[in-house]
Amino acid sequence: MTEEVRTTSSTGARKGVKPQRPSLIPTYPFMELARHYGVGAEKYTERDEAGNVTHEGGNNWRAGYEWSKSYDAMIRHANAFWGGEDLDPETGTSHLSAVAWHAFTLLEFTQSHPEFDDRYKAPVPDPEPEPPSLRAVSELNHHRWLTPELMAA
Repeated sequence: MTEEVRTTSSTGARKGVKPQRPSLIPTYPFMELARHYGVGAEKYTERDEAGNVTHEGGNNWRAGYEWSKSYDAMIRHANAFWGGEDLDPETGTSHLSAVAWHAFTLLEFTQSHPEFDDRYKAPVPDPEPEPPSLRAVSELNHHRWLTPELMAA
């Protein structure tokens, strides 16, 4: 459902409501995800010897990369969490916020970077040739016996 629904408030004001409802996203995980984005931005920001920013890292991921890199990291973070480790020792953020970050990134890449989709794709087998019709077989056999010598006789 992507259609807008018109509603009327108790004040009589009318407003269109769409199916996207960000107000339903819980604030704690949302803010933890935002914190993970911020930590990643700092992690990938490059500075020169004087400490001046030479490359702002906040949008580094937007350039795209092979999907398997995010998938692998997402699974590593999920396994670390499932193994009892709540926080990533490298970033100090929750392993689950890293899982969410990589899931969001992969979801974004399905739209912005399909060219980096390196998921395994099973080879598609060649379609079976359609069996010849009975008439075609009959004609083939008929012509097989009609050699030039027999036709001249």
